[in-house]
Amino acid sequence: MPTGRRSGLIRSIQPLKLTAQIMGAARLIDDEESYYINMKGTGGVGDAQAGITNRRRMLLQNTNQLTYQKTIGTAHNLSITAVYEQQREEYNDNFAGSKGFNTDALTYNNLGFGNSPYYPSSNRTSKTIQSVMGRINYAYNDRYLLSFTSRYDGASVFGQDHKWGFFPSAAAAWRISNEDFFKNVSQISNLKLRVSYGLTGSQGVAPYTSLDQLNTYSAYSINGSTLSPGVTLGVQGNPDLRWKKTAQMDLGLDVGLLNNRIEFTVDLYRKKTSDLLLNVPLPLTSGYTSVLRNVGQVENKGIELSLGGTPVRGSFTWNSNANLAINQNKVLALSGGDEITLGAPGLPNFDNTIFLTVGQPMGVLKGYSQNGTWGTTEADQAAKYGAIPGSPKYVDQNNDGVINDKDITSMGTTFPKFTYGWTNTFSYSNFDLNVFIQGVSGNQICNLSRVYMDRTSSDADATSTRILDRWTPDHQNTNVPSFAGTNKSELLQSNRWLENGSYLRVKTITLGYNLPKAIANVAKIKAARLYVSGVNLITVTKYTGYDPEARTGVDTFGGIDLATCRIKARDKKRD
Repeated sequence: MPTGRRSGLIRSIQPLKLTAQIMGAARLIDDEESYYINMKGTGGVGDAQAGITNRRRMLLQNTNQLTYQKTIGTAHNLSITAVYEQQREEYNDNFAGSKGFNTDALTYNNLGFGNSPYYPSSNRTSKTIQSVMGRINYAYNDRYLLSFTSRYDGASVFGQDHKWGFFPSAAAAWRISNEDFFKNVSQISNLKLRVSYGLTGSQGVAPYTSLDQLNTYSAYSINGSTLSPGVTLGVQGNPDLRWKKTAQMDLGLDVGLLNNRIEFTVDLYRKKTSDLLLNVPLPLTSGYTSVLRNVGQVENKGIELSLGGTPVRGSFTWNSNANLAINQNKVLALSGGDEITLGAPGLPNFDNTIFLTVGQPMGVLKGYSQNGTWGTTEADQAAKYGAIPGSPKYVDQNNDGVINDKDITSMGTTFPKFTYGWTNTFSYSNFDLNVFIQGVSGNQICNLSRVYMDRTSSDADATSTRILDRWTPDHQNTNVPSFAGTNKSELLQSNRWLENGSYLRVKTITLGYNLPKAIANVAKIKAARLYVSGVNLITVTKYTGYDPEARTGVDTFGGIDLATCRIKARDKKRD
């Protein structure tokens, strides 16, 4: 159950125009997750499972702020702010479970009734953040604006010698519309030119990642039959783990027309992220699966456009805002080479699929290039590659007469060329309607949910209607292999599963009604609002998977869809 408390002390010393603020916040979140799985229908009597997990998260925050303000004459305004902030987050959980229930009457309410208890487990973590910040703002006649900020942040999650980071920034703006020479331009109510440069840091790292960790959920057989709790290698720590830093330059223009009834914004930006944080796979011989590292530099540059306004005002109001972002992404450098893998999707016969490659966008997909299927007139050539008519035809990239890992090539990128959104709000009387539309274009998705549905081999389901388009002697112009061709020669990691991930989606529609004040006063409430909302109501896309916003735990950037894949689950002591 979430609970929270805030406290604050604000004191102003008027002659000096010095303001001090001391604020604190605390939040406690408790939750419990319980389950009971009745497996008697498939697994036999007494095969039911039950478990309970309790979690608690406590967040503490203290902010101390001192602000000095000074007005010199009628044109100069100066503001100096100093902030010291500290945060602490503590988390703990515990689990108990059992299986082998002979009745459904008690479920998880009596775990001791199960005849085979799971090993109990508990976990506790904590992390702290401390920050010191200083900022100077200066304005002359509300025309020329300057701002200088510096932050010094420390986070406990990083290595011993890398816990602190320094992040300065500066910004300047010229409000051209307040100049004397611009006063006669009545159509333009606001015109402001902006430029800024700054360094920011990210500390989105789990606690203790810089330290070696042990896995305590392992069991050893002492005498060949009795299992006893044991400890194995868990997570490899990285004592060199440090802040991910992003340096960004931005040039912007704000335009307001007709008393700001129409507003337009354009931003040109270029940002370079260094010390990128990624989980890098390790060889199995190391005893670990992966390690979190600062691996290199990535550049993003592009343009963001926004157009908004209120086309209709009065008893009926229409407010609209549209935005478009075009971004070019490129990996500039990687530690230890020109390419690293982000991992494999976890399906049989699939190797590393997503890569970071210097000079390429993030999230490059790699595999074999399938160029249709072998035809009956190509039987002799297919035989050289161990294939038959109806088999997938893979491109021999180096023309050595063999299809092997040397023929793996780039298939596309998961990074979109541009994104866009459009928000409209309509208001009449006490009713309002909000419609949000968004989309992306130019990205690829590896639809691995088709691996089982589109294939006819022994390890597939063959449930997709696309199989009706398979190769036959009378139908050879197809990308779907024949039954025999699939079993003869097939390499799963190919562009056969690659699809256009572009989409346009009606993301949300919300219809609301604000209760009239007269009724609210009778009910002795300040305000009340009734609303109904729908999410992902309409999607326009050529993508054939369940959701074009595909994500997976394998990579950081999405682009691999495992929506309906049958990945074999391991027998765990804790489910």
